[in-house]
Amino acid sequence: MAKVEPDAKKRMEYLGQKTLSTNLSYNHVFDRDQLEMAKKLEKLAGDRREKTSAQVVDFEKRAV
Repeated sequence: MAKVEPDAKKRMEYLGQKTLSTNLSYNHVFDRDQLEMAKKLEKLAGDRREKTSAQVVDFEKRAV
């Protein structure tokens, strides 16, 4: 249900739960979800490495 309705308060209402802790205790992260998130983070990290414009300059060797 968390995938369909990310708002915990709305899920509580739908399920008839009284406390947020009860609702959160049913939020399970599935292996597939963890793998998907890891792939997204890996891609984001790779994209940032490719787009970096920072360069290391050795000022001692640089001609003035």
